Amino acid sequence: MSERHSYYRIWLARVRYAFQLLPRRARLYVPLALILLPLIRVISPFYLIRWGELVTHALGHFALNTELYLCERENGVNRPKQRYVDLHYLPDSAVCNTRLLSMWKKVISIYPAALIEALEWLNNLVPGGAAHNIGANIHNDRDILNLLAGSKPHLEFTPEEVVRGRDFLRSLGIGPADRFICLNVRDAAYYNAVGKENQRQAFRDSSIENYVLAAEVLADRGYYVLRMGQKVNHPLKSGNKKIVDYAYEEMGDDFLDLFLGANCHMCLSSGSGYDAIPAIFRRPVSFVNLMPIETPPSSQNYLVFLGKGHFDINTGKQLSFREIIDRGLVYGISTEAYAAKGVHLKENSPEEIRDVALETISRLDGTWAADSLSERLQEKFRKLMPLSLKDEQGRPMHGKFHVRYSDAYLKNNPWWIE
Repeated sequence: MSERHSYYRIWLARVRYAFQLLPRRARLYVPLALILLPLIRVISPFYLIRWGELVTHALGHFALNTELYLCERENGVNRPKQRYVDLHYLPDSAVCNTRLLSMWKKVISIYPAALIEALEWLNNLVPGGAAHNIGANIHNDRDILNLLAGSKPHLEFTPEEVVRGRDFLRSLGIGPADRFICLNVRDAAYYNAVGKENQRQAFRDSSIENYVLAAEVLADRGYYVLRMGQKVNHPLKSGNKKIVDYAYEEMGDDFLDLFLGANCHMCLSSGSGYDAIPAIFRRPVSFVNLMPIETPPSSQNYLVFLGKGHFDINTGKQLSFREIIDRGLVYGISTEAYAAKGVHLKENSPEEIRDVALETISRLDGTWAADSLSERLQEKFRKLMPLSLKDEQGRPMHGKFHVRYSDAYLKNNPWWIE
């Protein structure tokens, strides 16, 4: 068998295998793609046609990946030099928030998927087609260029939607002059409801009971607190009328999820998809129980964070930040990886969560009293933080690092950053 014949056999086997991976809806369009792709390639030096699949299965990526794509395009990042058009399409799977999809359709071009999938499939088989793939942002949903702070939100509500949203808030006793805070606490309920396995990411979950103190302190200071989410395991138990268990009482829908995140005073989150909604509408976000501890979102939209406590399984001793880094518990880890590296995680205490909430609102209101000790502790923390950290694809996890570690935690535990 000649070398050329062997090459073609390998190539044909590759094509057959790739064809099996092509969604059924796109297979009928392969002949048309065979006609169109050569034309698209020929005109590409003058007018480039690109395509890409939107990430719609998870709210955080559907919101932030798409918003950051628009921010990058607006700022000349990942944008072709010649004239171009980007064709987005939806994957063959459920969309996590249909109202968000309808809003995105107003600002980006979303086309029927089948033909674009066929073009993309063929383009990837023929060498030299990389320029036609929109690809990912600099880093998916991570704003490492700090583009959110330098641009306005690309989504807006219609006057009718604003009226509906305000009517809902009024039904909770929240008037136009009142401030409310979105509380986002990750647990396994949503993943169980949609039939996905949560165990690998269960290390990110936390218990709503530990957030009651913070919610009540915020309510005592005049804020309303809305516990967000579509599906949750346990209620937020409080007798304070300014604390609303929006998630457990199943009050909301796709629209209200967006409207509330867009209009909150701030969001206190344990780090899951919903906190991307306040972020894309340029509302501030702080984190507690955030994991992995070395990878907080670090652009200007994010204010304060606190990770879970890391304890050695054998000795019961809490690990310092340096020891956590030395054990390599960084991006891409799982619940099993912590156990394999001899680490048990402990949630933040109610008092620690309260402290982060109070620091955040004080910073927002301009009443935070910074002192020299705070700045020295933050500087020590940032010198330890692996700011050059990259993921498994070689993409940086951080740009300029704006987020601060909990001031109260560092003052109460200065040993942690020794």
